[in-house]
Amino acid sequence: MQTHIKKTWLTLSLALGVASVAHGHGLIQDPPSRNWYCGAFTKPDETGRPGEYAECADAFRDDFSGGYQFMSVLTHAQGRAVVSPLPQNVCGFNSETWRGGATPWDKSINWPTSTISPGPRTITWNISWGPHYDDTEEFRYWITKPGFVYEVGKPLTWDDFETEAFCVLKYNDKNPTGNPAVVADKANSLFHTTCNVPQREGRHVIYAEWGRNHYTYERFHGCVDVVISGSSARP
Repeated sequence: MQTHIKKTWLTLSLALGVASVAHGHGLIQDPPSRNWYCGAFTKPDETGRPGEYAECADAFRDDFSGGYQFMSVLTHAQGRAVVSPLPQNVCGFNSETWRGGATPWDKSINWPTSTISPGPRTITWNISWGPHYDDTEEFRYWITKPGFVYEVGKPLTWDDFETEAFCVLKYNDKNPTGNPAVVADKANSLFHTTCNVPQREGRHVIYAEWGRNHYTYERFHGCVDVVISGSSARP
């Protein structure tokens, strides 16, 4: 995992030029989300290089330039808990950057996975591309149902996920230590959020949202592919 997190910041900084003309500002860094593996870590022009994720070529095949907007999977709405009817594309939530279409991270390819355990787990958002702390309002996480089977070639649907979020965390920058489950790591442009991952076995998907408050209702969306084993975890 540390390889993905500590990959040279020079590589990430190359995206700043794109971010300056893009809408958004963040994604899940740890455990790596789809757009961290294929976007922040492996760029569309890097898929054939040693040490990169070759499977990302499948994600970028029909949208090469879109792969550089990995920090811009966003809407201006209040997310799954409020929006009705729900959009067709789960991981991108019909992102405005893609004019309501599918993002590269909605593709049903054989995504890289991270192994985690049920129980307390820290989920870290990297918001280096335009950090917003003062108007951050909440983080929400949903997980696929027990018995879910991931199938390459079969797009995710909302029926694959639990209806209720397994973790909802509020944040108020006027009292940044008010919720110990949310740590604003401003020096590193990160948010660390701690949730209890439900008991599951095997491959699952966590769908996540970082939401800003009523001034914009800007919300960032993403999916994390995990293999869950064991009965406990340390954050």
